[in-house]
Amino acid sequence: MKKNLRLFALVLLCLSALAAPPPSILAESAAGQAFSHPHKALPLYQRADDDKKPLRVLGAGEAFLLLAQKDGWAEIQVYNEAGEPFTGFVRAKGLQPLAPDAGMGRGMLVSEDGTARVPLRKSASRRGTVLGKYSPGVWVQIVAPAEKGWVRVRAAGQAGYVREENIRLEAGVPQPAALPEVTVQNQQATGLNLRESPSFKSPTLAIVRNGNKVRVLAVTGDFVNVLTGDNRTGYMMAWGVVPQPLYADSASGLDVPRPDGQTLTIHNKDGQGANLRARASTGSDSLGLFPNGTEVVLLQWGEYWLKVWAEGQEGYMMKRFFDVAQAPAATQAPDYGWTPEDFNAPLPDFG
Repeated sequence: MKKNLRLFALVLLCLSALAAPPPSILAESAAGQAFSHPHKALPLYQRADDDKKPLRVLGAGEAFLLLAQKDGWAEIQVYNEAGEPFTGFVRAKGLQPLAPDAGMGRGMLVSEDGTARVPLRKSASRRGTVLGKYSPGVWVQIVAPAEKGWVRVRAAGQAGYVREENIRLEAGVPQPAALPEVTVQNQQATGLNLRESPSFKSPTLAIVRNGNKVRVLAVTGDFVNVLTGDNRTGYMMAWGVVPQPLYADSASGLDVPRPDGQTLTIHNKDGQGANLRARASTGSDSLGLFPNGTEVVLLQWGEYWLKVWAEGQEGYMMKRFFDVAQAPAATQAPDYGWTPEDFNAPLPDFG
C-alpha cells in the first residue's frame, strides 16, 4: 500500500512539473536589459493601470530598458524625442530581449548648418509628400536600414523617410538635445487641444493649458508636432503657441508697419483660421496660420486671393476666408478706358 502511495505521489509530482509554466524570460533577464515587442505597438502608461489614457504608444520593435516586472506589468525606461529618459508601464506579455550588441535602434536628425529643418517624406524620394519639417536634434526610431540614400524612421509616431545624411545613428542610449520651445497662448480659450493627428477633427489626447511650455518637434503647416512636459506627443494648432513656428524654411525677418487700408476679419466657415502664404497658391509655404477673428489689412484685391498685411507680414490669403462680396473702390483694378472688345474694332483709315 505504501509502495502504491509513493508511486502515486511521484506521478503527481511529475505531472505538476510538466504543467508548470517555463521560467519567464523577463524574470531571467537582468534589470536594465534592452527589450521590445517585435510584433505589435505597446501603449505606455504612467502607472500600471490601462483604464487611463496612455502617455504614448511605442512602435512595434521599439527598444526600451526593462527595470522590473510584476503581475503582468513591466516597468520600463524609454527615451523621449529630446533624448531624455523617463519611466512608464507596459503589459509584459510578448516582450522579447534584444541582443546585447543590438543597441537602442535610435538616431538623431541633423542638418548641415544645425538649424535647417529636416523634411520627413511619405516616400523615399525628394518628390515625396512632406509629412512634416522636423527640428534638428529630434530623436527617431530606425525602422529599416538605409537603402539608396534613404532611411525609414518613425518620428513621434509618424513613419516616413529621411535622407541618410540627415540622421546620425547611435549605438548607445540617446543623449539629450536642445529643441525649440514655445508657450501655449490661445487667445480664444484657456488652452489648446493636443491631438492625435494634424487635424482639428482628430481625437484629443490631452488639453494643455495656457502658459505651459512645449517643445517643437515638427511643423506641418497648420499644426505643430510637440513634446509636452509629461512626455506626451501630439499636434496643436500653430496659431495657439508663441512664438508661432513658421512652415516656410526662411522668412524675411522684416516687421512691416501696419499700412492704411480696409480692415478685414478672417472668417473660415470650414476651419479655424487662414494661412498667410508667400505667393497666391496653396502650394506656397505658409508664413503663419491666423485664427478666425484675426484682423488683416487689405492691400490688393484678386479673384481668388487677397494680398493682405497680417501682424507685421505681407502675403496672400484665400478670398473665401472673408465675408466680402466685392472689391472696395480703392483696390479695384484701374480703369484704362478700354475693354477687350476694343481690340476687335476695325483699324482706323489713316489715308
